[in-house]
Amino acid sequence: MPSSAGSSSLTTLATLKTKAKPTKFSRCQFYVVVLGCSFSLFLGMNYLMLQIFRENSVDLHATSDAESSSSMTNNRPTKNTNNTSTAAACLLVMDDNHRLVEWLAYHHYTTNLRHMIVAVDPRSSTSPQPILDRYLSKDLNYIIVKDDDFMGNRMLDKRNQMHELGRKHLTLIHRVRQKAFYQYCLERLYLMGLTTWTLLIDVDEYLVVNDDKDDDDTTTEPLLSKAKHHEIMSTPGGILEYLHTTARQAATQPDNPQYEQFHSPCVSIPRLLFGTKKQDAQPTTMILPNHPQLQLQLQQLDTMQWFYHADALDNDRNGLGKTILDLSRIAIPKPHFPHPVNPHRPFQEFCRDPKRIRDLNRNAHVRVHHYIGTWETYSFRNDSRKGAERSREAWEFRAFGSDSGGLCRDIEPWLEGFVQYHGASEASRLLQGAGLPSTYTHPPHVNDQWKFLFAEEYVNKKGAKNAAQYDSNYGQFLRNRTATKHPQG
Repeated sequence: MPSSAGSSSLTTLATLKTKAKPTKFSRCQFYVVVLGCSFSLFLGMNYLMLQIFRENSVDLHATSDAESSSSMTNNRPTKNTNNTSTAAACLLVMDDNHRLVEWLAYHHYTTNLRHMIVAVDPRSSTSPQPILDRYLSKDLNYIIVKDDDFMGNRMLDKRNQMHELGRKHLTLIHRVRQKAFYQYCLERLYLMGLTTWTLLIDVDEYLVVNDDKDDDDTTTEPLLSKAKHHEIMSTPGGILEYLHTTARQAATQPDNPQYEQFHSPCVSIPRLLFGTKKQDAQPTTMILPNHPQLQLQLQQLDTMQWFYHADALDNDRNGLGKTILDLSRIAIPKPHFPHPVNPHRPFQEFCRDPKRIRDLNRNAHVRVHHYIGTWETYSFRNDSRKGAERSREAWEFRAFGSDSGGLCRDIEPWLEGFVQYHGASEASRLLQGAGLPSTYTHPPHVNDQWKFLFAEEYVNKKGAKNAAQYDSNYGQFLRNRTATKHPQG
């Protein structure tokens, strides 16, 4: 067992320290042993977490409908239907209501999102239910689940223990929890017969049809005409219909590289990060009613205020892609779905390596617009990754440096269609609470909690784990930031 291996290494090191003579135990040998111990412990920890994940997955096949329903509270059961004219989503939330309002309005309208399984972080202080309930009369069916529903007892115990061990362990909990939830959600949708397009994206991410042409690009031929793209983005269910149409075309042209993205039922989608640079004047061709409250709400929407984005090939800022799945084209082996590799590549068997899809950004039929938002929005929730993957430094790197890709308003037509479809008053009701209030500010201590804990690994070449980390754009940014804040001499 890995734990035994790690223990043995530690014992050997202790023995060497106490018994070996300095002349027989060089510094080089000491470092080799230390590295061996660290590697053994690393493998042991990852092996243990993998075993816990495998042994504690909730068996939906062994759970009756009555047992499943009894474990839920205040939920609206999803209908048992195989309607391909609707979409589904597996969504993890934590105090995200200010972002969920816009995300749900957008995807409910553009993708016909009608089925959701939502996992609420146990540390969340708010519930998404009031936002979801706005759409009960609009055929939205949802289930809210807790960790107890999709994580086994051993995994829950390990989660509770790790909460006391620091931020690195909280990040590990987050990743394991994601995997467990995605497996549970996809398997449950499949068993309920909801085999349709399913979104695996976050509340700051929006599925968008790509016209492959930025507004200030005068050289590139677009994938779609402006008129066709506007029609898709402004029509109810336009994006969902585009997914079906493109998948059918890909099936008849398996060797056509133009449809490479859709040759698998697991569609890997590149992300495009939108920073916080605002357009000085924001002209628009949208025709919107003169509704005072609605006009104020529009100023709070991510999709209506952030239009400058990172370069399509800036992998450091855009990050790994995300995924949507056509469950109707996937044959699931019994008794379980395969264990997801990670949220960027749920299933290794038929999902592409997320590192290989980033170069598709310009030619992808669909992509994900990722809105980092203001500092207050980014750091609003008590994220388990703060100080590590998410930090003040990471936000600055992305928020202030994501405009080199130019201006893109691909997403804008959705709102015009949404308002025309629902009417100004109803649209305003559905968008109530979108974004944080303009007057919101953090308590002073919050910024200190978000300071990057591992900057030394990027700033100091000797501390870097590898040359690529030191030489990355993020590493260069941190060194420049340090030099600016603490000038030499």
